[in-house]
Amino acid sequence: MNGLFTLLRTESAGVPCLSAVGDIDSAALQPFAEALHDLIFDAPSRARLDLTTVTAFGPNGLAALSAAVELAGPRGVTMLIETSPAVRQALEAAGLS
Repeated sequence: MNGLFTLLRTESAGVPCLSAVGDIDSAALQPFAEALHDLIFDAPSRARLDLTTVTAFGPNGLAALSAAVELAGPRGVTMLIETSPAVRQALEAAGLS
């Protein structure tokens, strides 16, 4: 992995969105997890996570995503998650598809 990683925060029709680009590896874990946390706490009822341009997504990314979904539930936030083939493959391998 060890590729480039970028986060972009936007909002559309009152729904906060976090877009991630590149490799979500150990170097990207902390900023990715913090951005997910902020996304959920800023969301009134829905939050959108765009992972369509993520090129690598390993166990660290899965752990951060799983923690975010667990955090969203009790807050009443529905996560709308769009995935890339790399993310889909990681989710399927972990039995989370």
